[in-house]
Order: sequence, then C-alpha cells, then structure tokens
Amino acid sequence: MTSLKTSIKTITYLSDTGCLEIQGASLGRDRLARLRKELRLRCKQKRKFRATTNSNHNLPVAPNLLNQTFAPTAPNQVWVADLTYVATQEEWLYLAGIKDVYTCEIVGYAMGERMTKELTGKALFMALRSQRHLPG
Repeated sequence: MTSLKTSIKTITYLSDTGCLEIQGASLGRDRLARLRKELRLRCKQKRKFRATTNSNHNLPVAPNLLNQTFAPTAPNQVWVADLTYVATQEEWLYLAGIKDVYTCEIVGYAMGERMTKELTGKALFMALRSQRHLPG
C-alpha cells in the first residue's frame, strides 16, 4: 500500500464511466474510497465560496430605513438590492440586482468581473431607467 501512495502521480477522472484512472490502471469509486481511507489520503478541494464581506472597517454603515418592515402598497415604493457571485469555468462573475418588493420583479441588474461601486451603480441606473414613470 505504501508503494501505491508514493508512486501515484497522475489521476484522471473518467466522467463517462464514473471511474478513476491512476497511471493506466482504472479504479471504481468504492475501491478508491477504501484505498484513500486506508492510506489516509485527502483530496484537494476547490473553495466553494469566495469571501466578499469585510466587516473590519471604520466606514459609515447605511441606516436601516425600513426597519425590516417590507409592506409596500404599490410598485416602486420599496426596492431591495443584493450582490452575489457565480463561479464560472473561467473566473468569478459578480451580479448586482435590484428587486421591487411589491411586484417581486427584478427592476435592475448588472454583471461584472469585479465587485465595485460602479457595478451596483449600473444596476441602480438600469432600475431607474426601466421605471420611467417614477416621480421626481
């Protein structure tokens, strides 16, 4: 077993059969799991999320004007916004969205490679442009 642990250099996953090929010899999922357990091997795993919040700062915090009371009586009275990220094959993609709480519709969004104030500004501009009948 120890010779197997030191000699493994190339491991390929064959998605069509669900097996692994280790330097030309193929192993099924269960046998590989047993061998990994015996040899105490761990796989490197890709991070499932990306840290996007930095709470350690002295910047001003926006006031909570709604106080968690989401009860609009008409469209365009209350909008909520959020930022999220999506892992693609190439890189992270950031998405800023603005939703009308009354209609539950997305009124503005923007996508970009970086999470910036310009990204959220584009989403807000799209929301304002799509709701032309807003007063003021």
